[in-house]
Amino acid sequence: MTTPPITDSTELLNQAKALAEAGKPDEAIAGYTAVVNDKDTPEKTRAEALLRRAAINGQKENRDGEIADYSLLLAIKEAPDSLRGLAYLGRAAAHSAKGDPKREIADYTALLALDGLPASLRVEALLNRAAAYGRVGGERKLEAADYSELIRMNSVPAELKTRAYFSRAGIYGLDGDSANEVADYTKVIETPGVSAELKSRALFNRALARERSGDAEGEAADYAALLAFKETPPEFLANALFHRGTARWARNQRKLAYADFDKLLALPDVSEELKTSLAPYLEIRLHSLVLDNPVSAPAEKAAALLGRATALRQTDTETAAADSAADLRSLGALEGDAEAVRAAKTKAAAEFKEFAEIFAAKAEENPAEEAMRLGLEAAAAGDLESAAARFATITETSGISPELKAHGWFNYAVAQWKLGDHQKSRASFTELLAIAKALPLQRARAYLYRGYIHLKEGSKQRAVSDFAKVLEFEEIPADMRAKTHYLRGVAHGRLGETAEQTADLSQFLETRGTPVVWRGKALLNKGAASRRDGDTKSALSDFSRVVDLNGASSNQKVKALVNRAVIYAQEGGAKREIADFERVVALAEKDDLWVLGKIAKGVQFSAPRTAAFDKLAALSDNAALGDVAATFPLIYADVARDGAYADTRKSAVKLLDPVKERALLEEIANDAEADESVRKAAAAKLAE
Repeated sequence: MTTPPITDSTELLNQAKALAEAGKPDEAIAGYTAVVNDKDTPEKTRAEALLRRAAINGQKENRDGEIADYSLLLAIKEAPDSLRGLAYLGRAAAHSAKGDPKREIADYTALLALDGLPASLRVEALLNRAAAYGRVGGERKLEAADYSELIRMNSVPAELKTRAYFSRAGIYGLDGDSANEVADYTKVIETPGVSAELKSRALFNRALARERSGDAEGEAADYAALLAFKETPPEFLANALFHRGTARWARNQRKLAYADFDKLLALPDVSEELKTSLAPYLEIRLHSLVLDNPVSAPAEKAAALLGRATALRQTDTETAAADSAADLRSLGALEGDAEAVRAAKTKAAAEFKEFAEIFAAKAEENPAEEAMRLGLEAAAAGDLESAAARFATITETSGISPELKAHGWFNYAVAQWKLGDHQKSRASFTELLAIAKALPLQRARAYLYRGYIHLKEGSKQRAVSDFAKVLEFEEIPADMRAKTHYLRGVAHGRLGETAEQTADLSQFLETRGTPVVWRGKALLNKGAASRRDGDTKSALSDFSRVVDLNGASSNQKVKALVNRAVIYAQEGGAKREIADFERVVALAEKDDLWVLGKIAKGVQFSAPRTAAFDKLAALSDNAALGDVAATFPLIYADVARDGAYADTRKSAVKLLDPVKERALLEEIANDAEADESVRKAAAAKLAE
């Protein structure tokens, strides 16, 4: 006897449920379909079957089938509100999955209109509808209203309410309402138990909001809190350092900005996006080091000015265009006829035209703006005299803003500096410093220029005073601070203030990234100061650092080795003295003839004396030395006449010209007190 088929809809529904629970979705769908198609199925049961079939269609990502089932359910008038609510919720999610936020919003709106809607569904609907409004765009008020309604509800889980505060803060930010944006992020930050990621994100966003509102103190506090928060995810640490650094950079707090950038680069796994964004700032620092190096060649400076001008335009700061224009202007005034300089000037002249337009727009309103534009154009073209005349016009114009007046004086002073009229340049920088609204960095540069002019003029105490003023500006770039310490150290040295000289040079040497050439000079000066004070230990350390300094010039290493050898001689270190003099001879070039002569004449050891004379002879045979070779006879004559040792006097005699130096050779040949081998060498030379 066969089992009769099940015809009761309730039994069919239960059987389909069991199949679904057993992981047989296709069989379950067939069962739910049988329930739906049975004309005798009660409407409530049909509605439940449709709800369950829709859920399985959703799991199978059959969105059209899912939406159709929810729609059939909602068309059943007898369907209870509890099922209708779930249908609206499910259909809204399906519309979202299909990328249809408008239909999604309509379903959440219908859901929220149901009577007796459980609080949990209302919270979910409000959160999701708000998010859908955000995807539609242009509905920020409605989006914010949903978050606000959720926030007002009682018994909402703290986590969901925190999410609502965070999202609403973002809307306030888009609307430019920084006060409410900050207030909502504060609610997130102060919520107990908030996740580390959400708290970090809120701190970061609140810092950005405070930056936009001009609250620099609050911004700094948020970044500090974020960086001190032990649970801050690495990506937020990197972003915080980048944004704080760029904000500081835009405010001319360059030292602090680059400190943040260096910390960022030290983090592990920094994103390529951040590295790309950071690149222009790092380029600017590298180019600035070249430009601040007084021994940089014109071609190097031309490349650095053009490179920095390009990098400045990539920083997205308010002053980027003007700063870039200033560098192009400086390039136009750069001296030098090398091909690299000419090519850079040509490119700069073309690029400068776009910056001239920035000032041209204001020309009709203010003639001084036109003078500024024309002055910048003239400077970019290398016509410094015309540029100075234009800038002078600005300084003489009344009724203009203090800021424009300050720019006029600064540009006029720089133009006079480049024209070589240091007296006028110094006076112009003094005029600039009398303007209260001059930019801090502008004032710092004015003191630096003026201090350098004082130093060149021999006003050492005034130079020290101006350099001290530069160092009072806390946020000057690190390279500028280092340069100022170096120059003030030089000034102190010329005043005989050894302790102050050593302190400044030490401060310079502690700064990372300073040019190697400057480091070599600073160590030589510091070593010489220590030697004068009798501190031979410190002097030896400094001279040794020069010898081991990668990139130091051979001339610097020669000076360091000579000084070190002299100290070894005073302390009885013969082997080390000989070794250093031999290294001097090996390193010596055409600029070091003086030291070769001194070694040949006065060093008490035969090996370095002989090596020095061999090097002198080799250099004298080098036609490429040109006029420099004329100095060799003077060295040979000096050693031949006054050398303390027979072997060097004999070598010098052999290198003398018998025609030009005949009188000297006769004197040596007839000198009864001279060594016999030296007299014979002189006689042989006369016989040639």
